[in-house]
Amino acid sequence: EEQKGVLDQENDLVFWIMTPFDFVEEKEIVSITNPHQRIDVWDILWEGSSPSYYDMIANPPPLGDPRYLTEEFASPERLVFINGIVQDSSDTERVYYETIVHPAMFAHSN
Repeated sequence: EEQKGVLDQENDLVFWIMTPFDFVEEKEIVSITNPHQRIDVWDILWEGSSPSYYDMIANPPPLGDPRYLTEEFASPERLVFINGIVQDSSDTERVYYETIVHPAMFAHSN
């Protein structure tokens, strides 16, 4: 039986991927459906994205190169959807993990 509402016009997958945003790159990494859920992973690169600190460490452009301010050296953002609802984004994962780590850090006696 098909899951109701997985790809209706109200969910995040349709909003992020199927609408005409200013993406330089849109790439489906995986789409898996099982009896319980649908999982979709997409990489998107926004027009006008600039490279992150990690992009510069991994692939540094020549000093003074004007492409430093363009999306040419930028990594795409990875989005994970479950049943069409966005669950995680590579741009916001540090916020999620910090909220998990801090309580355990402060509870530890050392």
